[in-house]
Order: sequence, then structure tokens, then C-alpha cells
Amino acid sequence: MDAAIRAYRFQPLGFNEAYRVTATLSSSADTMALTSLSVRFRRIDRLRLRRSASDDMDLYKRDYDWIMSRQDVRIAAMPLEYAVYNNTLQFDSMADQNYTLILDGIKDLGVSATSTASDASAWFNEARELIRHRAKRDLYAFTIKDTDLAAVAGEAERDALRTIKAELEAQNGTGFIRPTEF
Repeated sequence: MDAAIRAYRFQPLGFNEAYRVTATLSSSADTMALTSLSVRFRRIDRLRLRRSASDDMDLYKRDYDWIMSRQDVRIAAMPLEYAVYNNTLQFDSMADQNYTLILDGIKDLGVSATSTASDASAWFNEARELIRHRAKRDLYAFTIKDTDLAAVAGEAERDALRTIKAELEAQNGTGFIRPTEF
């Protein structure tokens, strides 16, 4: 089961996503430990900095070397860029004041017996069919070596993934409002 969960841990499936998680970047800090956040992130998709009550600014994601070259010059300013490295957020400059950060991304729900029960149960409650069919496909393909049964389990896995994605799309449904004349 662990391998089946690992196969999907980076895919946005709804139940494993976190939106608008807030954190505070302290004045004079140019790093923030991801372990200090209220949610364990597997991947950060978007990081915003709150400039005012109605103004959030997206920070640019850069690679670690880029950020380190910016940190060579130690200035205090509003951060504009960040990198994720060694379980920390690294910013291009030291914060000139306390800032509220808003993070969106994929939560780390764990994949092993060392994970908490509530984290692991999300996979078993929300994606039971998906991970079950993935585990069966791996069992048939790599242990039993029956390609026909592996193909059947693979098709069931694809159906389960389509179902989860369809449910997610229904929750995120978009539409339009048609003006009418009264």
C-alpha cells in the first residue's frame, strides 16, 4: 500500500490539498522552517505575501542557487522571491518587517506506519479504490507476473482516478451567469 500511495502523493486530488495556510515571516528573517507551519507540505504550489488587508502579492519561485546569490547582499526589504531547500523557505532578502505569508499546495499525508492515523486515513477514506487498484496492479505485474490481471487492475486504477478527478471538478465547478431581462 505504501508504494501505491507514493505513486499519487504529488497529484492534487482535493483531499490532499491545502489552501490559504497562513504563517508569519518575522522581521530580519530570510528563512522559515517548513516544520513551523500548521500543515506539513509535500509541495508548495503558490506563496503569497500579504501587503495589506486587500492586497496579496505572489512571490516568484526560484532555485536555491538564485536565492543564495541574492542573499550574498544582506539587505532588509520586502521579499519578492523564494526557494524551498532543506525543509525551509529561503527568501531573497531579510524581511524589513513582519509579513503574513499565504501558502497553497499539496499536503504531506504520510505513506507509512510512522504517519499519524488521521493522515493515513485520508488516503484510505478518500482514495481507497485508487490505492487498492494500484497495489493490485503492482502485485500482479511485479510479484505474480500476470500481465492480463495487471492490465485489468490498471484499468480499474485509471477509472478510480477519473472518478476522484471528476468529484474534484464538480466541487470546483465553473460556470457562467446568463443575464436575463425581467
